[in-house]
Amino acid sequence: MTCSISSFTPVPNQAVYSASKAYVQYLSRALHEEVRKRGIRILMMCPGNMDTEMNPKGQGRQSSRINMLPFLDMNVITEKSLEMAERGKAVYTPGIFYKFYKVSSKLLPQATAFMWQKALRFWVRSSSPSQKRKKRSGISCR
Repeated sequence: MTCSISSFTPVPNQAVYSASKAYVQYLSRALHEEVRKRGIRILMMCPGNMDTEMNPKGQGRQSSRINMLPFLDMNVITEKSLEMAERGKAVYTPGIFYKFYKVSSKLLPQATAFMWQKALRFWVRSSSPSQKRKKRSGISCR
């Protein structure tokens, strides 16, 4: 089942998406336990940013924040997911950055996670080339 790292913590401005992925997370975990004794394997794949037709890397369809995150190769992730499912794994979160996000979302209170998200947004805004041009030209960034 395809889930998302957005299922690990509420995501502002993506409330419906993260809530639906949280549902998929719980459904997948429950089904994994229910059917594994019958030899049926269910893997919950929780990828982060994927370079897909819907979310093409560098095409400007997504926010600059999203473009700062690591993009995953769908073909590599698909192959690895199939391997993990064959081994009977319940959950697969590819990529070191996204694994860290998953673990930190379990260890940190949600208020801390929201502060981290705000800090990331600020960092992305202050490091984006368009914001630097605006600062040099004297145009307010607010």
